[in-house]
Amino acid sequence: MEYEVRLLDAAENEKTKSLYQRVFQEDSTEFVEYYYRYKVRENRIYVAEGKDGEALSMLHLNPYLMRLGTRDVFGEYIVAVATDEKYRRQGMMRRLMETALEDMRRIGEPFAFLMPADEKLYRPFDFVFIYRQNRGEIYVKDFLGQPFLECRKAGKQDIPSLAEFSNAYLKRNYRTFAFHTEEYFETLLEEQKCQGGDVALLCSRGRIRGYFFTAFEEGAEVRELVVEEGCETFVLPALAHYLKEGGQVSFHGFSEDLMEAQERKPMIMGRIVNPERFATCLACDKPAEFVFGLTDDLLPQNTGIYRFYGDRTGGNLEKCNGKAPEFTLSIGEFTALSFGERPPGISEEAVGAWENIRTCGPVFINEVV
Repeated sequence: MEYEVRLLDAAENEKTKSLYQRVFQEDSTEFVEYYYRYKVRENRIYVAEGKDGEALSMLHLNPYLMRLGTRDVFGEYIVAVATDEKYRRQGMMRRLMETALEDMRRIGEPFAFLMPADEKLYRPFDFVFIYRQNRGEIYVKDFLGQPFLECRKAGKQDIPSLAEFSNAYLKRNYRTFAFHTEEYFETLLEEQKCQGGDVALLCSRGRIRGYFFTAFEEGAEVRELVVEEGCETFVLPALAHYLKEGGQVSFHGFSEDLMEAQERKPMIMGRIVNPERFATCLACDKPAEFVFGLTDDLLPQNTGIYRFYGDRTGGNLEKCNGKAPEFTLSIGEFTALSFGERPPGISEEAVGAWENIRTCGPVFINEVV
């Protein structure tokens, strides 16, 4: 079948809405309206388009200002990857992914990330898991009657203080995360509302000590529970008091200082797109230098022999074809090592080279879209 892959103009983004509704039928009407009102206005959408101009397949890039290791960068969150059921298995998704990643590399964006519905779809594109989300469950009745922090629903007037608290906490505890700006929380209030939830604050003596998001799509769910160090003991009773239910509550995304995770669910996959740009986000505890080979079947421009050198201020990567590499990595292995993961079968030489590198882990990414 003939089709054209192209990047839509922002004014055309709405034309993908009918495809979104057909493929993602589990999303509520309220959520779809929220997504196309608040998120689509900022993102880039690639489509495989039929002769009549109909979107047959699509891929959305939602931009986030992120802390990535030692640098603040724009990262692209790949979402809403979908093909109309009638046109699947014709290579459209691969064409869309290749085009989007090539464009990201060309403009100097260091990496892309996504939340896979099925990881097997993205392994061939060299995406690897970089974030495992802590999950757990409690029964509210077990914590009623214990001392607790004040807990209340956040309003627009709280956003400046909430953004300041959140970013300070994330900077202290993580090396990769999306900045929680005031605009971020303004949009998030709308997102939680369309899912029957809200953003709640944990407070003491007039100060914010933590926050969390609630949703009630499939029972009570608490997302991204962030709590100031030293207040952990009073958090679960505060949640019990706020939710006022005697049933089970699921937690998605929290520090293990709060409670032991019952599950660490593989959640976010990432991929380095521009190796030279990404290397500036890495730092070294002491000066380091090595030469290695890199292979990238999807973006062959990245394939070559590189010299890495870095110190406490950051890393540098430059091609030095002709030199003998000390070891060779696939782009997926390079990504995994750079986020503190150890991929299976990796050479001891590669592991040793990364010993002095401060990677881009730990990661804290709980965004849905």
